[in-house]
Amino acid sequence: MLIRYFTYDGRIAYFAGAVVVLMDPVTKNQEFMGAGDKKVTQGHNDDITALAISPDRKKVATGQIGSNPLVIIWDIASKKIDSKLTIGKGKR
Repeated sequence: MLIRYFTYDGRIAYFAGAVVVLMDPVTKNQEFMGAGDKKVTQGHNDDITALAISPDRKKVATGQIGSNPLVIIWDIASKKIDSKLTIGKGKR
C-alpha cells in the first residue's frame, strides 16, 4: 500500500524503504529526506511504515519498524530533521 500526502507547496510526500520522498507531480522531480550518499545515516535506519502530515502541511512525521523504533519529525522546506523520538527497545 502506497501512502502519500500533499505538502504545502503541492508536492507529494511518501516513503520508500527508509527514505521520505517529496515529488512534484507536474515535473516529476524528486527530493529525498533521510539516507543518502553520506556514510552516516541521516534519519531512519530501518523501513518506514507510517507517515503523517501536519495540518499546515509544513511538517511530516514518520515512524519506522524494528526492534528499536524511531519517530522523526521533518521540516518540508529545509528537508531537515526537527526532532527525533526513540520509543525504546521492545516497546513497540
